[in-house]
Amino acid sequence: MPAEGMSTEIKEYVFKITILGQSAVGKTSLINQFTEG
Repeated sequence: MPAEGMSTEIKEYVFKITILGQSAVGKTSLINQFTEG
């Protein structure tokens, strides 16, 4: 049981990023590495 004043709510964050660069340099792979682990 949490102590008084402590919250057990789960927070969900949403981030929007823009990746710029030339084609065939691995932008999608970079994003996948951070989103899928």
